[in-house]
Amino acid sequence: MSETCMSRRSFAGTAGAITCAGLLGLGMGGIAPAAKAKEVTWDEETDVVVVGCGGAGASAAMMAKDGGAEVIIFEKGGTFGSGTALCGQAIMGVGTKQQEEAGYHDTVDEALKYFVEVGDGEEEMFRVILEGTKPAMEWLEGMGCEFVSDEEAIPGITRGGQEDLYAHITASVPRTHWPVSGIWPHMLEKLENDGFDLRLYTPVTSLVIDDDGAVLGVVAQDEDGNVSHVKARRAVVLAAGGFSRDYDMKRLLISKHKIWCGAGIQDDGDGLRLGLQAGSMVGYFGAMMSVIYGDPNAPCSPLITGTSVMEGHPPFIVVNEEGVRFTDEGKFYELMAEDVIKQHGGHGFLISCGDDLTCMKIHSSNGDVSYPNNLVKADTLDDLAAQLGIDAEALKKTVEDWNAFCESGTDSLLGRTRDLVPLGEGPYGAAEVVAGDGSTFGGPVVDPDMHVISALTGEPIPHLYAAGQNSAALGRFYPCCGSAVATCIVTGRIAGTNAAAESAK
Repeated sequence: MSETCMSRRSFAGTAGAITCAGLLGLGMGGIAPAAKAKEVTWDEETDVVVVGCGGAGASAAMMAKDGGAEVIIFEKGGTFGSGTALCGQAIMGVGTKQQEEAGYHDTVDEALKYFVEVGDGEEEMFRVILEGTKPAMEWLEGMGCEFVSDEEAIPGITRGGQEDLYAHITASVPRTHWPVSGIWPHMLEKLENDGFDLRLYTPVTSLVIDDDGAVLGVVAQDEDGNVSHVKARRAVVLAAGGFSRDYDMKRLLISKHKIWCGAGIQDDGDGLRLGLQAGSMVGYFGAMMSVIYGDPNAPCSPLITGTSVMEGHPPFIVVNEEGVRFTDEGKFYELMAEDVIKQHGGHGFLISCGDDLTCMKIHSSNGDVSYPNNLVKADTLDDLAAQLGIDAEALKKTVEDWNAFCESGTDSLLGRTRDLVPLGEGPYGAAEVVAGDGSTFGGPVVDPDMHVISALTGEPIPHLYAAGQNSAALGRFYPCCGSAVATCIVTGRIAGTNAAAESAK
């Protein structure tokens, strides 16, 4: 292990990560204790076992197969794709031909300045991800993905984070690439056409570990209850996503307030628990959060309260239980969500006005338009405050101050600069807003080769890799739109390549 890696391990072990002992309160959920290799009779063998089939797992399996390995993919759910399939499918890219065509000469070093400033993770891993984005996009193009250079357009390339706010550190460059026809459909087509051994409804319930701590295989159980012990001659890759659907885990690792979930139903923390089984160092827990209303528990349903996704230029503010504004409603959604969970009760109220409450419409993926199921309507602010249970005089003063800010063109309270549109005389609408996540961050700590690192020794656990949101690669904060998908594809490709290159046991 390099001196740089050792330095990073030491830091992670004290500041950025915790050990199995620190997570005993989480329990092991649906994961049984690790099976002992000397007590196992193998039912079948393969070279590489991949746990989970989202963007990271599919990438790992494809690269492992390209490396000459026989691969079995175990997927807990009845569908695959996970967050990569459910999200908008943008991917962050650095130094791409699309950027060059749009007039931007982007480099990994410049992108790294931005990541270090706004992210919260290991600089070494940031560089690995950023360096891998261009090859990953070219790889996806080889599957039929099409990326175009139209600026600030979808499809095209956009600024997907806080690039403008940090232009004093590095140039504001669009890095979020929106494909013409998605990413996952092309990955799915390759999975189907290349004949992968993909087993649905078959969760991995345990790792098989020898007396020296090396991972030799897995225990899997199919939908009929049949248990199989599967030997991985070369390696196991954990790519089971995050823990968005385990609310107890999120309460302990992220916030005491309930963070609603927009992730796939398979993201229930099994990958993290499997890593803990093997004695992994884990850490950098966070979530890709936004501020949502409506049904906050459906896959990929959160509606961000930000002017970039609202129709027209809507009048709206967000207040807390005291009826007072507490956040710049136009800033990056991750930051606004952090403000929401700091409020009493971990929530707030979005308030708008107008006959059709344009900004509160919810547009579903099938084209339907509806209003949130927690919408409250009133003709006066007094009535609205009564229904929300907040102080009417405080709310009226907040609206009065907001309208004055709009007239002057300066939000002297919170510095909002986008869509300073006053609230009229009514009718009014309001909905409770809470933090919701499309994915969690954090998990087994990995090195640049995606080896899982032991909490006991600080060295790689033999024959075990982790990728995507099943790892701590991206850190705990979301730097920009497309960075999570990029992390899944890049780290999955690295993990699969290295797993296939291991000597067969």
